[in-house]
Amino acid sequence: MPLATAAPFGCAHFKAIAAQSMTGLHRTLPAWAVVGTIVLAIDGRRRRPTPTDGLRVIALSAALQMMWTTGFAVVSSTRTVVRLKRLTNDQMLPVRIDSADESTVYACAHLQPVRSTLYVDGVFAWPRQRGGGRVITRKLCSVADGRGVTLTLTALSPRIAAKYRRIGFRDIAWIYLMRREPGAEAYS
Repeated sequence: MPLATAAPFGCAHFKAIAAQSMTGLHRTLPAWAVVGTIVLAIDGRRRRPTPTDGLRVIALSAALQMMWTTGFAVVSSTRTVVRLKRLTNDQMLPVRIDSADESTVYACAHLQPVRSTLYVDGVFAWPRQRGGGRVITRKLCSVADGRGVTLTLTALSPRIAAKYRRIGFRDIAWIYLMRREPGAEAYS
């Protein structure tokens, strides 16, 4: 795929990671607050505690979250562009959906053959909640059915795992690791 075509997928992937990070902030910020508290506690040994230390913890936690998200988004979106540019359609499935309201949805999935299964190393769609994930997942199922192999992936949440179950995926070892046999009937 030419770089000019691959680059919008990378940009969309960056936006998807940033959006997911912001919507999950209430879950991750407390962990960063622990790190921020430890850093400030180490710094506090050299000086007296002040009333603004709580604000410093919040600011440091937010800064750590932003640095982590930005770094992860840059690396992951760059990897998507490189993969789209270098890999064949057997290894990377990009889908661009132009809707009637003139908006564009980008979706993409990386496939890795592992023995008699195709392992899906990430599915993304941007903007979210616009049908891109559903389209790319159905396309993945079609590819696996056409090859007569199982499809294995990791769901990112119980809500997403429930969506995968509706199209024939079953839990393997725990809720997040899932497999779909070729031609599996969708169930509720």
